[in-house]
Amino acid sequence: MNLPKQSKEIFEILSRGNFLCENSPVRLERDLYQACEREFGGHYDFFEHLGFYLIREDGYFYFSKELSASAKEDKLHMILEYIDLVELMLQFSASFGVGFRTTVGELSDAVGSNSVLKNSLDRLKNISKPQTLHAQCAKVFEKFKKGGFMALEDEHEERYIVLSSYHYIETFLNAIQVSSTQEEAV
Repeated sequence: MNLPKQSKEIFEILSRGNFLCENSPVRLERDLYQACEREFGGHYDFFEHLGFYLIREDGYFYFSKELSASAKEDKLHMILEYIDLVELMLQFSASFGVGFRTTVGELSDAVGSNSVLKNSLDRLKNISKPQTLHAQCAKVFEKFKKGGFMALEDEHEERYIVLSSYHYIETFLNAIQVSSTQEEAV
């Protein structure tokens, strides 16, 4: 099997639980996304032999694999935390989604002048309260960045972009809404 030389780099990124997104501000990541897109079948077959399933979604790639019960529980806790983060960001801007750009300062200013946003921020777990409001808002962005759902686009302005991988969270949120609607119908 002849795979592109980027296969090693792709594996190193995806095997750590990260995403490759077509709208990443990092050129290397966009190039690796394109390599996955061009050679999807070959990459899928190769990585499957290693126990990883290369998943192609709308504008992003990730690995899936069989998880232990505790790993599934950890993943569920992670998604629950992101639900709260997404709720905060949607209260901040109804247009929050893939491609959305904003700065830590804009969120901080909005939270400082909106009690609903402030209450949502205060309810977030793992956001230390003694810190400044700006530092708390920066932590929100860092959580999205760490999860691979946002990327720092401009360090000086502290401007972030929501990546295509945000669809991953939306899929969970939509499943929850569909489940809730079905339960109400019963």
